[in-house]
Amino acid sequence: MEDYVALGDAQLLADVVIRSDHVRARTGRGELSSAIALEVFRQGAFLIAHQHMRVPLDWHFITKNAVLRWSRWLPSFPASGEMRYQLDVRVDIETKRGRPFLLMWGLRLLYGGRVVADGELHGWTVAPARYRALRRTALAAPERPARPQTPQGESGAIVEWDDHDPFLLNRPGDHVVSMILIDAVLRAVNAEEIRLRSFEMEFRRFAERTVPVYLLVNTDHAGVSNVTFTQSGEVVAVASTSSEPYAV
Repeated sequence: MEDYVALGDAQLLADVVIRSDHVRARTGRGELSSAIALEVFRQGAFLIAHQHMRVPLDWHFITKNAVLRWSRWLPSFPASGEMRYQLDVRVDIETKRGRPFLLMWGLRLLYGGRVVADGELHGWTVAPARYRALRRTALAAPERPARPQTPQGESGAIVEWDDHDPFLLNRPGDHVVSMILIDAVLRAVNAEEIRLRSFEMEFRRFAERTVPVYLLVNTDHAGVSNVTFTQSGEVVAVASTSSEPYAV
């Protein structure tokens, strides 16, 4: 994001520049990728939270829900150069004991004044001391386990990721962060090669780095995919996507 202007205490408009040489910028069909759009949403949400809602920089955000809807009109993303967008961000906030607690963002991504995508993010803000108490049994950036056989009661594929991928992990974490699971959904439904119309995800509990996370996806004939993440027999997140075929 290059710059932004405040449109009130709870709204801002940010300039977004995305270079085509970013490894995740374009889909196989030459459109802006859902992974980049969701990350732009996240960064816009953090920006307004810190700059306008005065959430301290060292507080943690715990994602509850993420929603992305693509419009019917999408500009082609060039194979070289860059694309310039604008991000319209609004936020509502609930407080507890006078401090920010639950934030609910509404977001719109625009190109040339036209909306290309919109969505919502919901999440909690947690002070450092509270977060340490919440995660006291977790180790910071622990070693990941060797790939095991699927134990009884688990089904699906083991979620894999690269700990050195700066797009997914910009700092060490004590759990499997939301962007890793979002990326796993998009890869599972082959979002780079289909026209994704919508994405919705709910995070139900922390996914630990020390135990394998399993992904199971079911897709129907209408192009709706339902994705479930489990760990140690518990559901940690669920997602749903809808898509449509490209015209031949």
